[in-house]
Amino acid sequence: MGPVGQNCDGSGASPARPANLVARSPSIGRVDLSWEDTSSNESGFEIGKGGISQAPPDLTIVGAVGANVTNYSFTTCTDPGESIHWYVRSKNASGESEW
Repeated sequence: MGPVGQNCDGSGASPARPANLVARSPSIGRVDLSWEDTSSNESGFEIGKGGISQAPPDLTIVGAVGANVTNYSFTTCTDPGESIHWYVRSKNASGESEW
């Protein structure tokens, strides 16, 4: 059996999944996202979007922010009736959380 465990600072573990993602559209073509940082060992977050028929892992990554940042603004236009689903995951050198 190989080594088991992680560094004492938690850096050997993948970060926890962010919680409570909220998307708001304060104006035409703009989306403001916010979420709760539930991890203490992330190096940053990735933001993904997909249509109604897309789900992880078939998403488009549209942005990234650093550790402890819990919001992101995105400018986009959609066709009438198009639905966009937003996702966020945390990441570090050991891996990524779930979307």
